[in-house]
Amino acid sequence: MVKDMAALLGPKKLLAQHVAYLYNAVLLSRLEFRLQTTLFSESTIQSIVKPLFSVLRRKAGLATTTPLPLLFLKLPFSIQNAFYRFLSFHIASWQKIFTHPDFKDFALYAISYLQGYLGAESCPTIINLEPWSQIVSLRTHTLFNSLLFSSRLNIMWSLSFWPPRHDLQPALPLRSILPHSIFQSSWKLWKHLNIFVLAQLVSPCGRYLMNWPDLRYLGIVGRKGRIPNWFTFINNNFLSSSSSTLLLSSYFINSSFTLASSCLLDHTVKDYSFYPQ
Repeated sequence: MVKDMAALLGPKKLLAQHVAYLYNAVLLSRLEFRLQTTLFSESTIQSIVKPLFSVLRRKAGLATTTPLPLLFLKLPFSIQNAFYRFLSFHIASWQKIFTHPDFKDFALYAISYLQGYLGAESCPTIINLEPWSQIVSLRTHTLFNSLLFSSRLNIMWSLSFWPPRHDLQPALPLRSILPHSIFQSSWKLWKHLNIFVLAQLVSPCGRYLMNWPDLRYLGIVGRKGRIPNWFTFINNNFLSSSSSTLLLSSYFINSSFTLASSCLLDHTVKDYSFYPQ
């Protein structure tokens, strides 16, 4: 569509103002309509509209190598930034969903689904989403991208509700207690095993770390393969001594969050791992 429009306008005797008007009023409106359910990154959107900017530079008598930011400054008329326009549209759409009483159930589902996918113990509107920004399956996820790009621009989201999720901070999420490098290399395995908190790896009393054979016997981890680095790190750093499985007191967990509590985990719901409150 963009290339066709650029090819159509290129040979026409038009001023740069005419091309800018068609870009703002026609092209962006059509793209905005087509991208209602998808929000791409800024670089991707710039590559989409690039052919028309080439026409605009030529009509304005500017060099073809003129950078886009300089193009916005040099031209005496307004050219809308496509990425910011689409981001504003998506933010407004989601905010309308989050605040409209008729869409409350869908809003709760959308937030909870994303929260469960990320294995996050907190609402996705208040956590750092950068670690997941390179996941291919999330690159076109409109809610995730809206939250991610908003955070990069310091745009704060305020929800009129609190997502119905169990507060897992006392269960010690692995993401918050292990080094970032270990998290980056292990989160895919954790997601596959449905492991997100230290409470899933300790005894029912919440004071002792279960050994790897016991975790295998209980089906918490796979039955094959060597002991992974992340579990070795826990063994070396979270125990009171090398000869004991007793956790350091700072890692004691309330028994209501351990596997003794059957209400913590829900294996029938595939969208997210933990029961809502």
